[in-house]
Amino acid sequence: MGFVDGPILKPKADSDDMMIWMHYNAMVKGWLRSAINKEVRGSVAHVDTTREI
Repeated sequence: MGFVDGPILKPKADSDDMMIWMHYNAMVKGWLRSAINKEVRGSVAHVDTTREI
């Protein structure tokens, strides 16, 4: 939930945590997209973060 509601913020690009964050962000985005209605899914296809979804 931290990716969705904000407590887990995207680290700076040069942070050691960036690769880990990107991995988990992609995983959560996949879960969210699979749960979204097909008619709505296209409107979130090009967002970068789960928080934007």
